[in-house]
Amino acid sequence: MTEFYGRKAVVIGGSRGIGLATASLLATRGASLAVGARDLQALERTREMLKTSDNTIHVCPCDLSDAESVEHFVAQSAEALGGIDILINCASSFSLADSDEGWEAAIQIDLFGTVRAVRATVPYLRKGEAGAIVNVSSVSARQAKPDRLPYGAAKAAVEQYTHSAAKLYGPDRIRVNCVVPGSTFIAGGIWDRVRRDNLDLYNATIQSIPLGGLADPDSIAEGIAFLASTRARWITGQCLVVDGGQTSGAVAA
Repeated sequence: MTEFYGRKAVVIGGSRGIGLATASLLATRGASLAVGARDLQALERTREMLKTSDNTIHVCPCDLSDAESVEHFVAQSAEALGGIDILINCASSFSLADSDEGWEAAIQIDLFGTVRAVRATVPYLRKGEAGAIVNVSSVSARQAKPDRLPYGAAKAAVEQYTHSAAKLYGPDRIRVNCVVPGSTFIAGGIWDRVRRDNLDLYNATIQSIPLGGLADPDSIAEGIAFLASTRARWITGQCLVVDGGQTSGAVAA
């Protein structure tokens, strides 16, 4: 499948979980990729995993809490790829602690990191014919969860930012959308730990999802790829919930 052939995509937070699944999917469908994350070793593993593609695969460290790091990563990516058509913001602090440190991490990475990445990338997107940005939120933005206050609040802000940024950048023919994943099982991730430490909660969560079970990263990546593709060419300012019905009936943020 060559849906993204000739397209140049940047995936931040693309070395694990949903980000890695998205990078792999885009590469398989023909995109040239730049992948950013904080862990250089994880990035090198990602390059090895994706290098079977004939397309350019560029990796570079990127710390969303540092504006200079973000700007450097985006500039390096644009040079390596010969431009940028697509930005995918998958990185997250997964910060749950209701402490100053916990809130600072959620705001700096989940919210302000998304803003920094968009600001740095828009000048390159403007040079193309049809740029696409896909941010990633969470169903925690739409559910009252006292055990994940900073994470849920920051992700809710990402959704509001998505709506506003779509209006801001629409005249530049840049679409801005958001995917809202439901509970997703990632090896070594939050739900892997919950399964180990709180099996009752794990099973109760599975039973609360109408389609049964937790999402896998590939299922979320399909939603991200759709919004980044020309199939969604008349969709902007939207938040696509991919949660197996987990939040069906809930009021949108």
